[in-house]
Amino acid sequence: MKIRQPSFSSLHFLRSAIALAIAVLEIAKAISLRRGLKFEKCKLLLGEYEGSRKYFILLIRKK
Repeated sequence: MKIRQPSFSSLHFLRSAIALAIAVLEIAKAISLRRGLKFEKCKLLLGEYEGSRKYFILLIRKK
């Protein structure tokens, strides 16, 4: 099994995706606090779709 070193662009994407997800999460928290909702779990899924297209999904479950 060959271990591949991540390229600069994939590291840059990863940092950008995490920063964006954190920003979205902070906005969601602010809205939820204003409306009296609370979040139970938050997950960030990072991966590859069809080889080269990258994506991230933020899953939020309400309590």
